[in-house]
Amino acid sequence: MNGMFPACQYVRGRAQEMSYSEEQLDRIYEDYGELTGKKIRLMGSYLLWRFREKHAEEHARHGFCRRLQIMAHCIMGVFEKLPPESDEVPGEETVSDATIYLQAFVFNTFGSIDNLAQIWVSEMKVKQMNGNKLRPASIGFGKKYTRVMESLPREFRDYLDGLDAWLEHLTGFRHALAHRIPLYIPPSFVTDDDVEEYRRTEAEIQDAIGRKEFAKAEELENVQNKLISFLPVTTHSFKEQSKFVLFHYQMLADFHTVEEIGWRMLRALEE
Repeated sequence: MNGMFPACQYVRGRAQEMSYSEEQLDRIYEDYGELTGKKIRLMGSYLLWRFREKHAEEHARHGFCRRLQIMAHCIMGVFEKLPPESDEVPGEETVSDATIYLQAFVFNTFGSIDNLAQIWVSEMKVKQMNGNKLRPASIGFGKKYTRVMESLPREFRDYLDGLDAWLEHLTGFRHALAHRIPLYIPPSFVTDDDVEEYRRTEAEIQDAIGRKEFAKAEELENVQNKLISFLPVTTHSFKEQSKFVLFHYQMLADFHTVEEIGWRMLRALEE
């Protein structure tokens, strides 16, 4: 590392608690294998849909579909850079590339929901109670967008109500990324079980360097490196105590949720 960021993070518990089981890896790769097909089918449906309003058509074709394409590309980029089954400590550039993919994914996931809300409001001509157009800040899906939510068919509204926790999580990560602390993939970890040994070895390394025993220092560094592992997690602010999130799993789950909202909205537009 270049000194700008900590070489590792200390985490409570065992590394296995923040990595994937064999069963989870099987499920992750099963979902990953379906990603391209899901993207193509949903994009095709929106590109072929005959929208009445130009505004809705633009948000569908140049908003939602572009974002789906980018989201899928970001997931594939992360899987290529940091395979979910690997626990080897990756290089700095590899982590940076994966972080860029992750950040772009979060922004476009958040934006895709706004695109869908814009499509609905435009196609269904949802307005304020006084008949005026809705302000841009009043257009979205979620409990704070009262007028839009009231305009939805009951089944679709109930489904979105059940996503309040997911929408809150997504909004929190998006706002942290845009306004506060960007999403971060820690380059390596030392668990509680190994912290004392890691620190003791670090002190011994510094002592060896001070005595100019560089061969000994290198030997100790090799010992210390065995205490370090990589975990497939992301967070933003450590001071805000944001949770660690297993990002391969979360990206696939987020894509699936956006896909489900997309299909449900097309069904609602048909009603």
